[in-house]
Amino acid sequence: MNDALIKKFYELHPEKKEKPKVIKAENAKVAIKSYDLQSGEDSFLQIAEKIKNGKAKVSSVSINADAVGRFNTGLRTYTFEVMEWDTP
Repeated sequence: MNDALIKKFYELHPEKKEKPKVIKAENAKVAIKSYDLQSGEDSFLQIAEKIKNGKAKVSSVSINADAVGRFNTGLRTYTFEVMEWDTP
């Protein structure tokens, strides 16, 4: 446990003994660590629900298609900009 933020968290919250799950990418040249993959998905679903209910609005969408030379790799990255209103 050599991450300073995790050490500080356990200093502030000694009652939480559960260590975060470490997920490593096996096929990557550089080791990638992620501690909470589901939180991003949960946030996405919460924002989608707000858009559905009319409390948020998609203001722009950017789509990037990955290609090597003239050949498409099939990877696409979607970036949404969302405006949200915090009204009771």
